[in-house]
Formats: sequence, C-alpha cells, structure tokens
Amino acid sequence: MRIETDLSTVTVTLSPIETMLAFKHSLKIPVERIASVYAANRSDVPFGSLVRNPGTHVPGLLRYGSYGLAENRQFRATVRRARVLVIETPGWDYSKIVLSIADPDQVAGAISAALPK
Repeated sequence: MRIETDLSTVTVTLSPIETMLAFKHSLKIPVERIASVYAANRSDVPFGSLVRNPGTHVPGLLRYGSYGLAENRQFRATVRRARVLVIETPGWDYSKIVLSIADPDQVAGAISAALPK
C-alpha cells in the first residue's frame, strides 16, 4: 500500500494482492473532505456494519473492501497489526477509512500537516 499527499488529495494505492481483496485499486480523497486523521489501536476502532459491499473478510486475519451502507459506509484495508491509520471523511464516499500500515503515527502526522488550516 502506498499513501501520497498533495495540496488537494490524499491518494491511497493498494498493491495488486490488496486490490484483489478489496475489489478496489485506489482511493483519491479530497483534503477538504477529511475531518480528522489519527493513529489508533485496531481494537479501539469500531467496525460498524458487517455488510460487505464488496469486500473480503477472513476472521482474525484481515478485512479489505467496502463495509456498511449509506452514510455509515467504511473502507478497510486491515490486517493483524496492533495500530491502524484512521481517516474520517463524513459526507464523502466513505465515512471512515481504516488502513494497516507500517507507521500509522508518522503518516497521520504527515497527512494532518497537509490539511488546510
């Protein structure tokens, strides 16, 4: 997974294997839609709906794809890492994006710095 930030968008690009699991190759999130971005313990991020639309879930191992409906829809690309990156985007395609990455604290800081003040 690769995350890039510029003045107008945060782009999340999934690897080929992640793309097959999530049924999606990338997300282009407009920075004006990002309400908050932070790192959290995976167990502290509520999952919400179990409705996959589409997605892949292997209990205890991974969750990739779109989950939930309407304003509660989330995108997840998570594995068994203790901490995850959370991007809250109310009013956008997904209300929350949850990603397993190597250093979520550092990436959260970099994205926060790129957000309009």
